[in-house]
Amino acid sequence: MTRRRLLLVLAAVTAFASNLYAQSDAEMRRLYPWVDTTGESGVYPIGDAVDVYRAALDLLYKEGDNRPAVIVVHDTIEGGGEKPCPVKCTYVWHHKSAMDTSTILAFARQSPKRPRFRKFDYEIPIVLVSYNDQQRMEHDGIGYLAAHNLPNDMTGRARRIGFSLRFPGAWGLAQFGKVGFNMQHTEALVQVRHSCLEECGSDEALFLKRLNGRWTVIERIPTYAAAAAEYGNLRYRGPAGSAPTESEIVTDLNAPRVRRSEPQDAAAAYRAVLDSLYNFQGASPSMVILTDRFATAYDDLPAHRTHIDSALLQKYAFLSGIRTLPERPFKYRLPVRYVLGDSIPRLEKIGAPIAQQRGMDLPLWFGFMKEFPGAWGMVGFSRVAFNLPHTQAMVYSNHQCGQDCNHGDTWVLERSGEKWRVVERLSRQKYPNWEPTLFPLRYVGLDAPPNAYRRRKAYAVFMNAVTNRPLSSLELSSSGNPNVHNIYTADSTGRVDLGTIPFFGIVVMNVGCPDQSSPDSVNALQFLFSPGSDTTLISRLDFRQCFHKSVPYRLMGAQAFISASEARFVFPYRPPSENWDLPVRRTNPGTTDYFWTVDWNTSDSGDNPVALWLEANQEAKGPQVRSLAQLFSHSVLAPMLPCHSCDPSAVYADPGADKRNIFALVEGEKVVFIIRGRDAVRHVFPVIPEVVNFSTMVRHKPAGKQELPDIEESQSVVVNCRSSDSTGAARRRCNAPTNARFASPPIDSTAPRRVKVVALSYDGASLVRNLDVRIRSEDRKAPLVTRSTGAAGSFLVLQPPRDSVSIEAVCPARENRNSGGLALYLAPGRDTTLQLIVDPRRCSDK
Repeated sequence: MTRRRLLLVLAAVTAFASNLYAQSDAEMRRLYPWVDTTGESGVYPIGDAVDVYRAALDLLYKEGDNRPAVIVVHDTIEGGGEKPCPVKCTYVWHHKSAMDTSTILAFARQSPKRPRFRKFDYEIPIVLVSYNDQQRMEHDGIGYLAAHNLPNDMTGRARRIGFSLRFPGAWGLAQFGKVGFNMQHTEALVQVRHSCLEECGSDEALFLKRLNGRWTVIERIPTYAAAAAEYGNLRYRGPAGSAPTESEIVTDLNAPRVRRSEPQDAAAAYRAVLDSLYNFQGASPSMVILTDRFATAYDDLPAHRTHIDSALLQKYAFLSGIRTLPERPFKYRLPVRYVLGDSIPRLEKIGAPIAQQRGMDLPLWFGFMKEFPGAWGMVGFSRVAFNLPHTQAMVYSNHQCGQDCNHGDTWVLERSGEKWRVVERLSRQKYPNWEPTLFPLRYVGLDAPPNAYRRRKAYAVFMNAVTNRPLSSLELSSSGNPNVHNIYTADSTGRVDLGTIPFFGIVVMNVGCPDQSSPDSVNALQFLFSPGSDTTLISRLDFRQCFHKSVPYRLMGAQAFISASEARFVFPYRPPSENWDLPVRRTNPGTTDYFWTVDWNTSDSGDNPVALWLEANQEAKGPQVRSLAQLFSHSVLAPMLPCHSCDPSAVYADPGADKRNIFALVEGEKVVFIIRGRDAVRHVFPVIPEVVNFSTMVRHKPAGKQELPDIEESQSVVVNCRSSDSTGAARRRCNAPTNARFASPPIDSTAPRRVKVVALSYDGASLVRNLDVRIRSEDRKAPLVTRSTGAAGSFLVLQPPRDSVSIEAVCPARENRNSGGLALYLAPGRDTTLQLIVDPRRCSDK
């Protein structure tokens, strides 16, 4: 009862008691004659009360064909409960039925006498217990829990255990009050308590009428109800409400007298729900597992389209919180098994070795799968709530499919004739974290994808990322989890059939680079498996990542001069098409960044400059640049300082540099860095280095496309050495010595080098076979040589060291053009492989 109602009743009783004490015995009996117990029987029930009790027992302990083995009743008739006021008061005792006033007053004005319960004939044996008996049973329960090392951490647990040990076939403990009759003995009110002992019980007033000579319960008026759990044979038998305002009409006086069987209708409703729940895309589990271990709904009932009687909604709000199992034997089209809460440790023990073997903390569910192969999970049900004529019903279900996989649903059903069918399913709480390892367990909530548990077929189509053409006859190797190593070959359309894939796992596919002088490969596919529809994956392969980053074109002819009053760094001449006016900017407009750098090693780790940087930029839609000088006209030549605290190491612009005397300019189409004045030179070069390194880099990012490889060149030169452009040897005169002399084992600097030239298509996807290649020696003035790549797509040359060599791919029938080339200086060193990139489009006039 609410606090307010309790206070009102207490106030009325207190006022009544105060009046009693204020009166003499004679006056008290005159004013309140019902308190006089003179001549009242010391045993109960007697007379019509016996049949009223029988009707109450029928309500509590007959459920279709199900009966308890014994009915356990408290041996004393007790008062209590939330009753109407025996005298005039402001408290309103709520009920729905029309009742004779004399019935209500007789119920409210019962004497304080507590007679002993008198047994009477009933088809189920009745056993009486006293308060002392109940205390002994509680002590027995405490002993049982201690002996079995079980916790006694819930109110009523020891009492429940002791009661179940004493009366294993009982449904609970009943207690009755005396009956209040109307004057004609055609109506009756009686207080009845039923305890299922641990967090489970009810206290209610039953309103009965004599119909055709038989007492029938018309309304159940709750005072208190709780049904957090049912254990074993103990079950909640109270009303579908916990306060008088939630009273329940159980007999329709205007309907036929034959009452429908609630157990039969409940079983039919459960079957209808299971038919819907466990029919997913035409598939069903091999068995159904029912459980009393699940979470009840904790959120509000969502909006529904079905019109539901308000009394049914009230009943469902209460009954949906009562965990129950369909009455056994429960007949269903699939085998039915049970998992009760106390069997969970056994399943965990079964699954522990499997969980350890797989490295997953899921012992319960691995044990469940081993014990119940083919089950989709386990489902728990609430009690079914029916409307009065049993034409509409509601029930809650909770399906569990893993540690974080479960969903709750409210089901609305309607009866047509004898058939119950689901008319609406309302999703409640849901945790769709299905673990594929636990298949065939599955999540079957309303939001489950239709193909969630379909083993799908997968195909992969491999395309050339540069030409957008299929890569036919492509040979791929695969690995993954599950560990499957296969070799696949794409058909003429670039398609590979991966077959029917598992529910979970990954496949990784790689394809070797065409040039296998080093065993490089390209990642062709990474595919995480999942259930669903058949799928075709498109993979675009860019074989340009197979290009070896060969030694950059040397900046032959770079010169560095450092004196006390001036420093000059001259980059060698490059034609505009190789320097700033790149053809790629016209064919693939985008953003281009240019970098010129001179750097050197310092003998200390102080804060002295270590490089000179010049950076320029052309935007895709910026103003047109017409010269090299215009390109970096707004750029600043910056001395760079080392950042000692950065990780990885980095440099930053020197804030103390004299920008007026440190600048870049163009002389004869050559980029020149100048540091002018003694102070500026001393600031940048406290110690003049012997060698400096020149480098350039161009980075082009086409609009909306992948960034192209950087174009880089570099060369180390001796400071204050003058070269010329007359010959290749003259250009290399100031080049710093190579590291060949430091190699181990030693390199013969006079021995010819074996150079393998591999011809690759411009997209990197294939070798270019039977291609004529011209080899020209600049320094040694050797005659022009033409070689063929042959069927292998490569050839081998024996080239003397210290020679500038150009290699050109000859265009068929157009020997004055080339489809690719290399220009390089062969220093002393070990045998090497060079890649010649061939682009046949260069042979065309278009």
